[in-house]
Amino acid sequence: MNNFEIKIKNIQSIKNIEFSTDLSSGKLICIVGKNGAGKTTLIKSIATLLRADIFQFTSSPYIFQSDSEIVCQIDNNTYTYTYDNDIKTINSSDIVENHIIKNIVGELPLPYGQRFNFFQKISKLDKQIRQKYISGDFKKPENLIKWYQKIYSSNKFDELKEVTIAGKEYYFLPQKNNRYIREDYFSSGEYFVLNIYRLIQQQQKLIVIDELDISLDASAQVHLIGELRFFCKKEGVTLLFTSHSLAVLKTLKSNELFYLENNAGQCEITKRSYNYIKGVLYQFTGWDKYILTEDIVLLDFIKWQLNNKQLNKEYIIIPIGSANSVIALMDKNSSDEFFSIKDNVISVLDADQTENHQGRDDVIFSPFKSIEKKLKELYDNHQSDTFFHGVTTSEPDTRGKDIWIKMKEKHSQDEIFQFVAKSDQIRVEKFKKDLQEFINR
Repeated sequence: MNNFEIKIKNIQSIKNIEFSTDLSSGKLICIVGKNGAGKTTLIKSIATLLRADIFQFTSSPYIFQSDSEIVCQIDNNTYTYTYDNDIKTINSSDIVENHIIKNIVGELPLPYGQRFNFFQKISKLDKQIRQKYISGDFKKPENLIKWYQKIYSSNKFDELKEVTIAGKEYYFLPQKNNRYIREDYFSSGEYFVLNIYRLIQQQQKLIVIDELDISLDASAQVHLIGELRFFCKKEGVTLLFTSHSLAVLKTLKSNELFYLENNAGQCEITKRSYNYIKGVLYQFTGWDKYILTEDIVLLDFIKWQLNNKQLNKEYIIIPIGSANSVIALMDKNSSDEFFSIKDNVISVLDADQTENHQGRDDVIFSPFKSIEKKLKELYDNHQSDTFFHGVTTSEPDTRGKDIWIKMKEKHSQDEIFQFVAKSDQIRVEKFKKDLQEFINR
């Protein structure tokens, strides 16, 4: 089971969406989007592989149309679910092979989902749990205790105990006088963490969870992501989940974060940076002018250019990521105005993007292909300069990252900017003037 693809047509807010991923190596995939964009519909649609009737129990029948459809492609196997007018929901005559079912876990938030399903079941087992506790027929789940310690940075669960009944493990915290706190009486966050642990121990190829951050504080969310990333990489598991938490989103790496865009039902899932998503979903409000740029180095160079200048407007510089992401976010603001009106937002890109975005009046280009590349060029041509004394760099260093790091060990960032700026003062002055004019207009 290496390749997964799903296509959804005419279900709730989704008219069309396609999503695919490679399952051959373990990774995290976080799907983010506005409320109502279709995130939960996507999760439920994947979960139909496990329960064809999942929409029947979790959704209104009015979310479907006569041509509603879900098509799942797993390697060479195709499973098609279409609207069944008799039962008023999605249905399929395709039989999902056991090896597919055993390799996928799908979870929904309260009140539905395996992680919350056995509340009633465990209460019926209380007598057996108590007997095992009193007789000493239990063990200490060391790995689970470590899991709690890492996520909560606490020793609260150091005395956690595990009993096995009918081949299934249940947990409790001993108290005085042979009393205990059964796992279903843990806080909602603590119980959630336990059941995420249960899920990952099953070691399927694909785990799908809606609202991963439910009931957890920000610190626990961050620690949970770190532990899940380690597990997925180690065990070759792909974990696909949704989240609204800024703490979670900020913790994720650039290749783990995806934005679900819904334009009148036409949906697209694309890899996006944290700042792009934060800008769209949570906004940066309260500023007169917005400068979107690629990375921290260019951001700092812009700040250096504007330092101590006479500026009559308040502005913010936001690093977004790739040049394409910068332009995409600016263009989206032109229609949605989540920052401000179009005239108050501009993109600043490295000069190596000139050919791709030339002619736009809402883009300013840096004087250099990048600060790092210019520094490398100066190093290659002027190694004898005292500014570079004692500095050596590895080859190849085409992007200038190595020389940038080495020079920051020797000089302050302002000194490096000043040295680089001297190499093309005319372009640098024009760059500065363009920035000032944008802010002051």
